[in-house]
Amino acid sequence: QLEAVRAALDDTVGWWRALLGKFKIDGGGALEHMMNGWCQYQALACRIMGRTSVYQSGGAFGFRDQLQDAVTLILISPAYARAQICAACRHQYVEGDVMHWWHAHPAGDRGVRTRCSDDMLWLVWALCEYTEKTGDLSICADEYDYVNSAPLSDQERDRYETPVPAQNPEGVLIHALKALECCAGRCVGPHGLYLFGSGDWSDGMDRVGGESVWRTWFFAHCAERFSRLLIKLCKPDWEKWAKQAEDAGRAADSAWDGGWYLRGWHDDGAAA
Repeated sequence: QLEAVRAALDDTVGWWRALLGKFKIDGGGALEHMMNGWCQYQALACRIMGRTSVYQSGGAFGFRDQLQDAVTLILISPAYARAQICAACRHQYVEGDVMHWWHAHPAGDRGVRTRCSDDMLWLVWALCEYTEKTGDLSICADEYDYVNSAPLSDQERDRYETPVPAQNPEGVLIHALKALECCAGRCVGPHGLYLFGSGDWSDGMDRVGGESVWRTWFFAHCAERFSRLLIKLCKPDWEKWAKQAEDAGRAADSAWDGGWYLRGWHDDGAAA
């Protein structure tokens, strides 16, 4: 029995060494020690497998969190990014917004529907990262179902729920398109910037209100890259998204005040 335990440990150590050894930098000292194994191990073991790292300790899948984590692992194994993109599609609502986080459950995954303004864009970002870094465009045609529930009412800031399957599977490319359309369809402020919503990646600004420079820039970034993906796939409407990216980027650039970029504007017009 002890020998079996030792053999299992050796197999585990060997598996990790083979995986983490696919990426290496020569920097010497602490930098080399951190980058050659430690960071990748933390991203995979803590953030993907356990979801119990310092910032995220509840074991839930975060829509944007785990997409970011999985994309960082493309250099050692693109499979994690592909799997997380597909999981993200399965937790997107019919309207294009997404579950901010969820716990897996046999009776249906349980999580929260929110008004976070950036969540859905991370699907577009991750898909573009994956296809650009791997050259694998086949993922765009893979079909996954949506989840379905009543949209948040005006009185609801968010809702913890178990949504039901929508029974309307569509390709990953369409999921990403719906995410962009959902974001683009939301209101812009007087400066042409998209609104903060209930957090534009910076959860600490979830009650600021007003217009967000970061969210507008991120939309521009995602829309521009998505337009290039459409060109690769010989799909229509790439000009539409290239134009929207250009317009959003121009609006965000207007937030330069001569010394730095503003974070945005409050509802009362004060700079944020």
